[in-house]
Amino acid sequence: TENGKCYTLDQGEENPKHEILKLHMDKGAIIDQDGNNTNKCDYVLWVKEKNTAKKKTAILVELKGVSVQHAIKQLMATLRQTEFQEEWKTCDRIFGRVICTSVPRSMTNDARIEAKREFLMRGGNLMIKECSYTEKYNSMSDD
Repeated sequence: TENGKCYTLDQGEENPKHEILKLHMDKGAIIDQDGNNTNKCDYVLWVKEKNTAKKKTAILVELKGVSVQHAIKQLMATLRQTEFQEEWKTCDRIFGRVICTSVPRSMTNDARIEAKREFLMRGGNLMIKECSYTEKYNSMSDD
């Protein structure tokens, strides 16, 4: 939750629950060494499924006001961070989530298409939702 925007990952009734690690990327896991404000998403959730052979799922979350284009830029910049390249390789699926004040009616531009393609290539998808979004972990790929 940040500035009235909220993303919730619901594991449902699964037993045992998956292990989840939440990193605060912005002002946390990625530190701007040179004083420049590096583009990065707000949070990354790493989900390690219990009792399966799957490695990990990563969910990149950006909680944004109105600039969906900037949010997408931040997700993509996080995927390209040198420090996390080895970590991304351990993930079977990587998803992008933008939670914003309002979703623009028309969102067909090159940056969005590139981001959508990138997440699909990594076994996930890109979703843009308004204000507050609760997502069921078991149905993430169905959306």
